[in-house]
Amino acid sequence: MKCKFLIIICAFLFLQDSFAQSPWSLPKGEFNFGLGYSRKTAGKRWYPTSIDTKGTASGEDDTWTADSLQEGPPLIDGKFHDFRYVFFEPRIGLGWGFEVSALICWLDGWERTTSHPGKIPGTSIRLAEPEWEINRGFTDSWLRVKYQFPVKIPMALEVNTRFPDLYDEKGDNYSRFTYEINGQDTVVEPSGEWRGLLKRDFGINYHIGGNLDKKYRSFIRGQVGYNFRQGAFADQLIVAVAGGYTFPITKNFSICPNVFVDYIGGMGNGGTPDLTDRFYFNGRKNFYFNNSKTLRTYYNLELKFYNKLSITGGIGYWVWGRGAAKYTEPFVMINYSFSLKDIKR
Repeated sequence: MKCKFLIIICAFLFLQDSFAQSPWSLPKGEFNFGLGYSRKTAGKRWYPTSIDTKGTASGEDDTWTADSLQEGPPLIDGKFHDFRYVFFEPRIGLGWGFEVSALICWLDGWERTTSHPGKIPGTSIRLAEPEWEINRGFTDSWLRVKYQFPVKIPMALEVNTRFPDLYDEKGDNYSRFTYEINGQDTVVEPSGEWRGLLKRDFGINYHIGGNLDKKYRSFIRGQVGYNFRQGAFADQLIVAVAGGYTFPITKNFSICPNVFVDYIGGMGNGGTPDLTDRFYFNGRKNFYFNNSKTLRTYYNLELKFYNKLSITGGIGYWVWGRGAAKYTEPFVMINYSFSLKDIKR
């Protein structure tokens, strides 16, 4: 049960929560398109120093020592993960309080590894020094539907699903690598299935928020949600809060510093994984990472132009965790809004 098989999954769990979640829905005929880039890096993780399986197969009586923040040697440039994401987020207002949106993600993933998965083609050599294992392509993406209630205090109910269809490969069993016999050599390539959780989730979230002044410059919003997970066999509780203040600079330009904080915690429930599941780990039920927990903080600055274009940049920190890597994630995102009325003009 190698640690790297556990910590790689951290990169895919939390991407979708911090950007467009709010109690407001776009009006009918309104469109918003976002394009962003982020880079997650980690050189440490919260992990127990020892795990006692007691020699049983189920994993229900596993015990482990208290977590500590540990380096993940051997490191390359102080990192064992370097994940670069490009993400596209379209949002469309349908009217009657409904909004549909998606989050499509592409990953340029770098994970340090201490050895080649099998001998280097044409040789009997196994690499002794760490090297980057690189995998590029689509990763987990989301579809969302949100309904804003027709009440004075802004609040909304959102349902979403995470799907692996853009990177899932043929065959039922999960495979980290693909192997191809080329003459007498075995060609080893990272599998596209490495880039995500390979299962579908269903989430439900309640959003509430509002403005704190009559000029609508300050805002605060909160979120409580539950994620039913098909993979990992551990559902998740989601709690988040965000707030900020808009400073008008000119008639058509303003800046909005804001902060986003969230907690995502595994609920420790679920069944026993099989070979189709990335969390198989010799069939152990609720192995340590499956029930991981994390607390993050993002510090952001949004530049708004003409109420149509905005550019947001910021940095996120994983400030506490269990069974999770300690990531740092700078990001930048561009959003452009328009309506059907603008087109008709």
